[in-house]
Amino acid sequence: MHYVRCLRRPKVTPSRATYTIELLFIISTDLGDSLLFPDEPIDLSVTAYTGPEDAKGTPLASKGQVSWKTGQRVVKQDFGTPPTVTRALSAGKTVQLRIGGPGSSSADSAHAVAGCTAEDDGLIMPLWVAVHHPSHQHEEHVSTRKLRLPRGTTLEIAEDIGEPKSLARHVWDGGLAAVCGLAEGGDVSGGPCLRLVREMIARGGNILELGCGVGVLGLGTALVADAMRGTLTTARTSVVMTDLEDAEEQVRSNMGRVLPRLSRHDEEGEIGGIELVYENLDWEDGSRGRFGPAVASRSWDLIMLSDCTYNVDVLPALVGTLEALHAANVARGLNGGTRVFIATKPRHESETEAFDLLNTKGWSRLTEQTIPLPVMGEEPQRVELYLYERR
Repeated sequence: MHYVRCLRRPKVTPSRATYTIELLFIISTDLGDSLLFPDEPIDLSVTAYTGPEDAKGTPLASKGQVSWKTGQRVVKQDFGTPPTVTRALSAGKTVQLRIGGPGSSSADSAHAVAGCTAEDDGLIMPLWVAVHHPSHQHEEHVSTRKLRLPRGTTLEIAEDIGEPKSLARHVWDGGLAAVCGLAEGGDVSGGPCLRLVREMIARGGNILELGCGVGVLGLGTALVADAMRGTLTTARTSVVMTDLEDAEEQVRSNMGRVLPRLSRHDEEGEIGGIELVYENLDWEDGSRGRFGPAVASRSWDLIMLSDCTYNVDVLPALVGTLEALHAANVARGLNGGTRVFIATKPRHESETEAFDLLNTKGWSRLTEQTIPLPVMGEEPQRVELYLYERR
C-alpha cells in the first residue's frame, strides 16, 4: 500500500485578495523506502474543508491538474484559495486539506483495505493536514490519517510531517491491515484468526499491546470493542498500550483523538466500559519481569503486537517479555493460558526468527491467516496474522 506524505508543513501566503497554499508531498510505501511507480499517471485530488459542517469540501484543483506520474519523486505545487476557503482563513479558522487519489484506489475505509485481493491494483492512503492564516501559523508538525470503520466510526491517527522522529511515530501496514480486518469481521480472506480474536475482544477483559507505535492497533481495537458493546457484549475492556519513551507523546495525542469518538468518556479515560491506558515499556526490562504499574497490576487475556518482528536484534527481548507476561499470568491464576495476536508484513527472511524463538519456548500456533496487500506498480504483498498460545 502507498501513503501520501507531506515533506513539510503547507505554506500559506497572501496573494492579492486570496491566499496561495504551497504543498510539497510524496507518495511512498509505509516506511518511505519506495516511491509510487504507477503504470499510468494517477490523478490526485486536493480538497479543503472549512469546518465540521463542511461535509463535501471545496476542491483546490480541477481534475487532471494534480497527478503522480511514472518516475516522479515529489509533487510541489501552489493552489489558489476559492472564496469559501479565503473567508475561512481570513476569519482565523483552521482549514483541513485532504490529499488523495481516486475513490477506487483510496485506502480511507476498513472495507476498502480488508476487501482487497492480490489481483487488485493497490490502494493509496489519503493525508489530512491543517492550514491556517499566515499570521496564525501554528507550529504543527503532524498530519493525520482517517480510517472509516463500520457503524460510522472513524479512527484518526496523527503522525509526523516529514522525516519521522522515530520509526514508532508513523503508520505501518501490518497494524493498519489488522485493524481493518478486525473491524470488518472475521471472514476476511476466509481465515479463522480474525474471527477468534474478535471473539476474545467481545468477551472483554484485559488487552495489552506491545510496541504500539502511534497506536493504530490498540486504538482501533478499542473502537472495535466499543462497537461490540450493547450488541455482542456488555463486558468491560481495558486496552493498555506500551512502547519506548519516544512513542509516548504521539500515542497519547492519538488517544485524545479517539476518546471523543467512543460512546462516552470521563477524565480518567474510562469510555463506556472501555479503559485506555498508555505506559512506557522497554522489552529489555520486560524480559526481566520489570513492568510499570499498569502492566504489572493485572493478568492479560490477550496480548497483541504488529510490525514488531522486523528487527532481529530485539527479538530475544520481545519473546522474553512474552515469557515474563505468561509467568505473571500463571502466578495470578489466569485460566486458559496466555494468547498473543501477531500481525506482520514480512520484509525479510530473518523475521522468522521470532516464530522460531516462540516455538522453542513452548508457544503453540493456534491459527494463522493472510490478508492480501496489493501494491500499485509492484508485486503484491501480504500481511500475516498469527494467534499463539502458551499454557
